[in-house]
Amino acid sequence: MKDDQYNPTNTATLTRQLVLRDNVLAVFASVGTATSQAVQPFLNSRKVPQLFVTSGCTCFYEPAKNPWSVGWLPPLRAEGEALATYVKQTYPTAKVGYLSQADSYGMGGVQGADQVLDRARVVSRQTYSVSSLPSGLGNQVAALKAAGASVVMLTSIAAGTAAALLAADQIGYHPTWVVSTGGSSPSGLTPLLAKAPGGAAAHLRGVVTETFMPAAGETTSPWNAFFTSILAKYGHGVALTTVTEQAMAQAVMMVDLLDAAGPHPTRENLISTLTAKANSFVGPWLSPPRYSATDYSGLTGMRIAVNDGHNLFGTGPIYTVDAAGRVTQRPYQAPAPPSG
Repeated sequence: MKDDQYNPTNTATLTRQLVLRDNVLAVFASVGTATSQAVQPFLNSRKVPQLFVTSGCTCFYEPAKNPWSVGWLPPLRAEGEALATYVKQTYPTAKVGYLSQADSYGMGGVQGADQVLDRARVVSRQTYSVSSLPSGLGNQVAALKAAGASVVMLTSIAAGTAAALLAADQIGYHPTWVVSTGGSSPSGLTPLLAKAPGGAAAHLRGVVTETFMPAAGETTSPWNAFFTSILAKYGHGVALTTVTEQAMAQAVMMVDLLDAAGPHPTRENLISTLTAKANSFVGPWLSPPRYSATDYSGLTGMRIAVNDGHNLFGTGPIYTVDAAGRVTQRPYQAPAPPSG
């Protein structure tokens, strides 16, 4: 395991070490769009599987272009479309503002939202760069308030979400925040807001986002109970959060893949096994994973979740992304976790 500190330069250096020095079988569950894109050409040139990338960029779903790069999350555009569908249904007359990261990650969410919302309802479109976050997002948030946006769709990382919430609090602005999954994890946001007036919970309560599996706060979920039992035995005090749940779900899929690949897996048969057998993999995801010779989309199910100040709780229907990229509502019941 290597920590690139979410820095593409570090990602490139550490990935080359893993491949050239350590001769790893595959790179697994890397986090971030820019960081993972930084090593995608290298890994594909070396024919090293880049498995279950934690990104919604479609660049990880295209085996014709990058046959060794395999996605995990639903496309950013689809995530934005599902969140905008919730906004349209729940706040049909509200003025909407966008605040998004000024890169492919942020633009993906905006493109999806624009597929659903009437452009006239979007009264302000603000962006920020990651490098500008230390200076805060006061100007962008002030512009959203001045435009009268009562719902703000925020496509951001956790640091961007925290900066927006703090800037809004400073000017007495309290819209409904609808936040991309990459910027909504309670475990990621709580430390960033710990010293905020009123504490983190006061700022996080009511934030709307999505999950791709049962929300971490849903204690009745069989999969959450399964993960909690593993953490109690091996986690050294680590609790089940949105982040740990996702990591454990990725581990479940990796175990499914290794089991299916047989006792002597190779880089080539990891990919061929995934495309042939992924639909039979058992995990907590909200729809069957989609991996084929022409499509590496991965998880395709999403559900709206609301933060109660401490954790996320799922609400409403499951949205799925079909093979044509359309977002529709569809029921699904995840198989039970292993009993052993």
